[in-house]
Amino acid sequence: MTSDLDGWGVAITGGAQGLGYACAEAFARRGAGVALIDLNSEALDRAAARLAEETGAPVHAVPGSVARRAEAEAALAQAHAALGRLDSLINNAGVYPRKALYEIEDADWDASVGVNLRGVYNMTAAAAPILCANAPRG
Repeated sequence: MTSDLDGWGVAITGGAQGLGYACAEAFARRGAGVALIDLNSEALDRAAARLAEETGAPVHAVPGSVARRAEAEAALAQAHAALGRLDSLINNAGVYPRKALYEIEDADWDASVGVNLRGVYNMTAAAAPILCANAPRG
């Protein structure tokens, strides 16, 4: 039986756990190949192995940071190469310091902005040419 997303390639940042993993599982169960992109390589490897075993879908573990442009571009390129195509990017990675608001220091804030804002920009900018090339014309 084929599924509605057979042959699709989906890259998901922060895909090793939580909402990112849940998104990956939903896409994989519908036939898509997924590339999990995450900074935590241990959790990433475990998540990719578990997801591949549970769904039978092609699952690729791509370690990397979305906060630094060169790393984000490299991770997206690796995901694209592993999947063979890219049809969707899920910008899920996010961080927030586990402190009271008045205890957050500049370094904490910079780290949050690096992942939550710059990371979304970096990944979207890297994916845009690929996704636009796949878009139907007409």
